[in-house]
Amino acid sequence: MSVTTRPSPQSVLSLTGERWTRHNLGLIAALTLLVGVVLFYNLGGCRTLGSHEIYAVVPAHEMMTGGDWILPRFGGLPRLEKPPLDYWVIAAFSRCAGCLTATTARLPAALSALLLAMIAGLWAGKWYGRNAGLAAAVVQSTSFYVIVFGRKAEVDMLLCLLTTAALFLVAHQNPRESSRRSFLRWIGVYALLSLAWLAKFHYGVVMVLGPTVVYYLLQRRTRMLRHLVCPLGLGLLAASVFVWPRLVLNRFPQAATIWRQETVGRVVGVQGTEPIWFYLPHLIELTLPWTLFAMAAVPASWRRAWAGTRALWRQSESRREFFKRFAAAGDERERFLWVWFLTDVAILTVSASKHKHYLLAALPMMSLLAGQTLARWAAMFHRGKPMFGRYRAAGLALGFLAAALTGFVLVTSRWPSLTNAAATAAGLVAIGGCLAVWLLSTGRSLAAVYLVIAVFIGCDIVVMGWILPGRDRGRSIVQFAGTVRREVPSNHDVCVYRMGKNPIVYYLDGPVRRLEAEAALDRRLRQCRCLYVITATDRVAELSKFGRVRTLQFVKPVDGQGLPKHFRMVLTELTASRPLKKDRKDGWGRPKEAPNPRSLGGRSTPLFRRPARPRHAARRVGTVAVERSSKREKIRAAF
Repeated sequence: MSVTTRPSPQSVLSLTGERWTRHNLGLIAALTLLVGVVLFYNLGGCRTLGSHEIYAVVPAHEMMTGGDWILPRFGGLPRLEKPPLDYWVIAAFSRCAGCLTATTARLPAALSALLLAMIAGLWAGKWYGRNAGLAAAVVQSTSFYVIVFGRKAEVDMLLCLLTTAALFLVAHQNPRESSRRSFLRWIGVYALLSLAWLAKFHYGVVMVLGPTVVYYLLQRRTRMLRHLVCPLGLGLLAASVFVWPRLVLNRFPQAATIWRQETVGRVVGVQGTEPIWFYLPHLIELTLPWTLFAMAAVPASWRRAWAGTRALWRQSESRREFFKRFAAAGDERERFLWVWFLTDVAILTVSASKHKHYLLAALPMMSLLAGQTLARWAAMFHRGKPMFGRYRAAGLALGFLAAALTGFVLVTSRWPSLTNAAATAAGLVAIGGCLAVWLLSTGRSLAAVYLVIAVFIGCDIVVMGWILPGRDRGRSIVQFAGTVRREVPSNHDVCVYRMGKNPIVYYLDGPVRRLEAEAALDRRLRQCRCLYVITATDRVAELSKFGRVRTLQFVKPVDGQGLPKHFRMVLTELTASRPLKKDRKDGWGRPKEAPNPRSLGGRSTPLFRRPARPRHAARRVGTVAVERSSKREKIRAAF
């Protein structure tokens, strides 16, 4: 049977059949405003582009300006650590908008977060009822990881959307549906997996096919495994796996080594290892502020998913009989959610290289659980009865006051310039929280919900429009880039020497050339004779061996904030110290005249050797020997 065709009385919420009144429509409008503010308010101005965002924005910008959409480049050098889907999407959105800015670069991630919330709401609505679907959409769009990664010009939110959409298609497949419908479904699954491969190689494919295969085996649906062998779908996946890499390898053969390090190297731990419990604290952090809501739904969901497992194990005479009876027991929907979550977490835990954003593929499952709890709370609010007694309401009010005061002290102690912003946010939390508790204690729950939404929107506006811009240390790079463009003549390009993939490459907004080796800098200096070079402050002495160095500008901190290590850079003017003369043989420049070797304390060696004697010249060996012997006799006679 399908995952969706066996409803369990314990898992279906009583809110499914409720009619939506004008109060519900007003609440939906308020929640829509909340989601819009959280995802799109001050999207490009809340902070400058981070170091990981630059990895995607600069290749997209060079694709737009250079016209090469096959080989991604960062400052003129190939950038092949990641596939090109993120670069293509950012460049396409920016091309439609007319220019590439921080807003257009982050817009694909924000739209992906919005679509992901819609999928979570649709999923929960089909399984648990309309109100649970609305609650799941709110939870999904306001979770901490969505607010963070949904407002970054990175591929993680887009990849989470692709994997969740593919699992949505798998979870809602009915074993009895027609072959044509099943064929179209799996074409859609493989199309999403093809895009996921172009987003981050094998990650998305494993995060989808792993839970799918495990679930089919647990449910004894081995016949459904034949859907995995879909010729057209496999053709789409093979095209994404082989076509673009083949085009890149024809132009840059070293790409195979880079891809091997980024795939196999990460799995085996070439780039570092993390402990096995690495994801546990991040799981709690990324699902805030709905972590407790999800944890409250875990016991009931777990019992429904694995109901009667122990009794079946004791009653079954063989393993075959156990698995046969196990597939027919419990709630298939909850079991699919747990197989999805546990399989993905197990795969990520086995891998040696671990990062918290790898968890994103499994976190929408937590939104579905938290949405159930939030829907039950909403049902309690509709009763119109007081939610708290006098003493409990007083305790909650004191808790809000303490949280607001603690946040204010922490922010002002670290960033004194943000005192006004911190006071505003703390006041919103304290006053709004106390008023919401009072409204709930008097039975006016709908007004309390509207108040909480208003407080959340106000705090988001303060944080995104005031606090984050105030503590953004990247503003110093933007100011430095503007100063560089005023210092450097328009007919000169700027060389960035041994700075890696630094954000300065994007903010210079002009011809930039990355030089990561001494030989590259030497060749460029021989060609231009005078270079404007940006490098780290501890590498200025290294430039002196190439020529005369004149320091022009340093990066200056903004508002007294410290500078990160990769922001400590300087603009220098590098000039070749000696004029060059072209050589006949190899074309390299050589000095016209050499300095006096004795003044340098070196060995006295002639710059130009005496030309060799021609082969046809007569060798007067006897005459030379006589002259040498006469000189020796004269010396002996003198002493």
